[in-house]
Parts: sequence; C-alpha cells; structure tokens
Amino acid sequence: MSSNFRQAGNAHSTDGGRNWTNLGVLDPGVFRSDPVLRFGPDGTLFYDSLTKIGEFDYRCDVFISDSAGQSWSGPNPAYGGDKQWIALDHTSGPGHGHFYQAWDYAGCCGNDWFNRSTDGGLSFEYPIPIPEQP
Repeated sequence: MSSNFRQAGNAHSTDGGRNWTNLGVLDPGVFRSDPVLRFGPDGTLFYDSLTKIGEFDYRCDVFISDSAGQSWSGPNPAYGGDKQWIALDHTSGPGHGHFYQAWDYAGCCGNDWFNRSTDGGLSFEYPIPIPEQP
C-alpha cells in the first residue's frame, strides 16, 4: 500500500552543501507539503509549508531559524493555502523585513489571497483577496 504522507525534514550544511547533518523532522507526525524557503534581510531563514488541519481544510505555517537551519522555532499559523509563495522585503523602505504570502486555493478563504507579517513571521494579518485573478 502506498501513502502520500509527507513531513518537513531538516538538514543543514556548514560547508556550502558538500556535507549535510540530518536533524530529523521539524514537526513529527504532521503532514507538510509545498515547502518554500526564503532568507530575510537580516539573514533569518523562513520555511513556509502547507499543512492539513481537517479533512478538507488546509493552512500554512511558518518556521523561523536564526541559525541558518540548525534550529527552528514555530510553527506559526499563517492562514494560507495551496500553492503558496512568499517574499521578504529587502528594501530600505517602510516595508523592510515584512513577510508577504500569496496562494491560490485549498485553504483559508477561497481563491487568490494575500497576507503579510510585519513582526518577522510571528503573526499574520487576516488575508485579503487579490483582484483580477492574476
């Protein structure tokens, strides 16, 4: 019998990817899919992933690492849904360090939504719809 159950594995390298240390699973026993990784402007690493919270309910969670993936905090609920993508603001403008997320379907609220975090991925504003279905 086959299974599509997936978990978020965790490994890190200190030599540019030549060797890796396997640290196990970030959130043991919890389904994770659609992983997205981004570094913030201060070097903080963010891992955003889809998780199933009910039979047909999905959301995204964010894990945060200040140690290049050697240790993680979270998960922090981020609303979200299937096919999410994230961006971190590296500009020197008023959005510096903000975390932005957009997704398509199979999650909170319906199709084509957007939200952000202004506190480094610890909490997320309630999503707003993206107009015109880009």
